[in-house]
Amino acid sequence: MVGGTGQMGRLFARQLGKKHRVLICGRNTEKTKKTAAKVHVEAGSIAEIAEADIVIVSVPIENTVEVCKDILPRMRDGSLLVEVTSVKTGVVDKIAEMVPSGIEYLSLHPLFGPSTRQLKGQNIVAIPMKSGPLSSRMLASIQGMGFSTRISTMEEHDRTMASLQVMHHYAYLIMAVELAKMIKENRVASGFFTRSLKRTWNQLRSLQKISETVIGMQRSNPYGYSARRSYAESAQRMMAMSGEAVSEITEALKIVESTSSSFLL
Repeated sequence: MVGGTGQMGRLFARQLGKKHRVLICGRNTEKTKKTAAKVHVEAGSIAEIAEADIVIVSVPIENTVEVCKDILPRMRDGSLLVEVTSVKTGVVDKIAEMVPSGIEYLSLHPLFGPSTRQLKGQNIVAIPMKSGPLSSRMLASIQGMGFSTRISTMEEHDRTMASLQVMHHYAYLIMAVELAKMIKENRVASGFFTRSLKRTWNQLRSLQKISETVIGMQRSNPYGYSARRSYAESAQRMMAMSGEAVSEITEALKIVESTSSSFLL
């Protein structure tokens, strides 16, 4: 059963529904029915949680703990709770305290957007908090879909994602602010867009669709401020394009070039 009708929840429902019976439940019955029909699974109800082997919670970060608190008493012994969030501190630790001894708990973070077309090879971070046979089956099922799974801890996840995802999105958000300012002042500016800037523009448009999640990560990750400050300090240091700044940039690009083929592909 997948709880919540968010985009990532829909993606999991669609993929898992190919081999398993999947029900989607949510507070809005009509919306739930429409979502279930779109991803070709069944619409369920909160009452059916008691019969589910695995319950996946996919809701906004700020609602995750409360939703899990509500559904855990409805889950049967031997079942598995899975939540899908992009920030773990303040979520995983609080939920783990509420999970009864007879229920397994697995925290996931898919490192790709719900509109990703090629899912094979995409990364998913998994944090097994209360493991058991269903957790192992869930991870095996995810790997069977072609995903690359990395086992982590709550702290490692948030520290690493602050340095990568939070900082990455932060750079795009600042770019969006500056480009929007420019477009407001000069409506014909788009006629000067380079090919690479057009790609960046499309990326910014895709971020707008998940802006609630992106901003939620910026505000919720306890290590996010430190990552943004480091980025801002580097931007300040590069502002005058001094000889030292150019040397630092040149060295950084060499590192990127030398590691990209093995690190990313």
